[in-house]
Amino acid sequence: MGRGCNSVTTANDPKAHAEVQAIRDTCRHLHSFQLTDCDIYTSCEPSPMCIGSIY
Repeated sequence: MGRGCNSVTTANDPKAHAEVQAIRDTCRHLHSFQLTDCDIYTSCEPSPMCIGSIY
């Protein structure tokens, strides 16, 4: 449902990692911050910040 790509350098935003962007996009689509029963897929190991956001 939600998608994200790394925009740290293009947006000059240190929090704009792909996982965080995907979480934000999914929350917008679901109109909720609760992402119970959702799965997240990444192309590499998430950063510590992203792991915290996922939990």
